[in-house]
Amino acid sequence: DIPIFRRMQLLQLYLQDDKEVNNQLLVEQIWKELQSYEEWYLGDLTLLVGILPYVSMESVLTLTDQILATLKRYESYVNIK
Repeated sequence: DIPIFRRMQLLQLYLQDDKEVNNQLLVEQIWKELQSYEEWYLGDLTLLVGILPYVSMESVLTLTDQILATLKRYESYVNIK
């Protein structure tokens, strides 16, 4: 299941905080996957928030418009759980 796999990746990132090389490889893998999507969903944004501290500023700046457009779509989102 893709959402479970993504959460596992994010958890690995948090648990390996002291292993910078492993973190960078994991972030690059996640970032490469996210960059390939034409449209992001809420789960993608959650994953993005987790890896942003590890992504270069240049990479984030190139996708700022896409990030903002996705956030705008969810501005009236209400979690009904």
